Amino acid sequence: MKLTKVLAMLIGTLVLACSSAAPAPNATAIPEPTPLPTATAIPEPTPLPTATALPEPTAVATSTPVPKPTLTPTPNAWMLEVRAAQNLLKEEYRLEEEASDWFEQGASLFNSEQYGEAIKAFDKAIEIGPNVKRSDRFYGWRGSSYMELGQYENAIQDITSAIQFKPTATRYGNRAVSYQALGQFESAIQDYTNAIQREPTATRYRDRAASYRALGDFANALSDDTKACSLDSQYCPRVTPMPTPLPAIPVDAADSPPYHGTVFFGHDFVTPEDPSYFVGLEERPSETRRMFDRRFGWIWTTPYLFHATFSDGLSTEVQINPEFEDAEERLELATKYLRAIGQLPTLLRTDVLTVWIHEGDESFGGGNDNILIHRERASTRENQGLLEEVLIHEAAHTSLDEYHKNTRDWLSAQTNDGQFISNYARDNPNSEDLAESFPMWYALRHKTSRIPESTQNTILSTIPNRIQYFDTYISLNGD
Repeated sequence: MKLTKVLAMLIGTLVLACSSAAPAPNATAIPEPTPLPTATAIPEPTPLPTATALPEPTAVATSTPVPKPTLTPTPNAWMLEVRAAQNLLKEEYRLEEEASDWFEQGASLFNSEQYGEAIKAFDKAIEIGPNVKRSDRFYGWRGSSYMELGQYENAIQDITSAIQFKPTATRYGNRAVSYQALGQFESAIQDYTNAIQREPTATRYRDRAASYRALGDFANALSDDTKACSLDSQYCPRVTPMPTPLPAIPVDAADSPPYHGTVFFGHDFVTPEDPSYFVGLEERPSETRRMFDRRFGWIWTTPYLFHATFSDGLSTEVQINPEFEDAEERLELATKYLRAIGQLPTLLRTDVLTVWIHEGDESFGGGNDNILIHRERASTRENQGLLEEVLIHEAAHTSLDEYHKNTRDWLSAQTNDGQFISNYARDNPNSEDLAESFPMWYALRHKTSRIPESTQNTILSTIPNRIQYFDTYISLNGD
């Protein structure tokens, strides 16, 4: 039923009920209500279409349940990388330990002066661990071993490898020594400079000075010598003490010395097969020089010139009389004599700045910063096996006389001995005694195995105080 109809019926009923009742006294008439406007009809909602019924699902046939497999966890890529890194670290540690063991063996052999065996141990260390931690030590120590054996090219190669790993003053210094030994003085100076920049020492200044001198750069050589002296007094120029007058040696003190001359004392204690510091010769343009020739005295001439170098950094100018016209002969003679001179201890060559070579059967000579050689006499001494011994005598004149023969202690040793080692020393006590005595000390102290015990006793019983003097004041640093 529509809402308007219902409302109309309710109102009508209410009106009828009120009209049938007695009117209240003095009641005010209630006016008829104004009919409500008719409301617009609201249409019924359209019914929804009836939904189609869904069929019941078909039951799935029941099957035997399959058990689920148990899965083994698979390591991911990160875990694999970690394990690989761990294995790599273990292998590196093993190689490092094994290489270090060989290195320790090599170092021990090196310190025992077994350099060849040390090299074999260092070879193993390098073979096992060329790139392990601190492998630069293997190359550095093997290079030092090659140096001790005089294999300087190998030494330079190894020390260069060590420097590439870790440059140190010691390594630059060692490579400089090797370059110097090969006569490569420019490279030696560069490496000495690198070493000095890192660790300045008197020895390095002294050695660089030697390379400068070898190149004829005397200004820089003097500067380095001065610096070496300021750092260590042992590298200062030697000063000859003023001699104290002593009583004259008794005339009858040595009527019968044991030898006529010590060159002829009967033992070849330096042989042609012994090692030599000599490196090589470089021919230089001829220039005018003043030379002493025993045939003519002092002469001015234009000799053939060679620059000779030694592995200990010393050098000398070789002046060959122009009478030697054959170039091949000049080179042969210079090479022969300079190799023999290179067999002398470094100290004996310190003041040998020139070597004069002439024709003639004249005596050798020393002094004047020089060694004098006449070919025919040199050939005689060479055939006698005495060339090296004669050169020791003459070099003693050149490098020792000025600094020792007039000192108080040397003159005291002469007096206290009261005799001479040779007739030549006895007859020329002021000019020849030191040069005659020094070779006996050198043979006694440094070539002991080459002279018999009886000769050793003769030397010691004849000039004991002179021997003690050399023991005190002469150091050959292993020569």
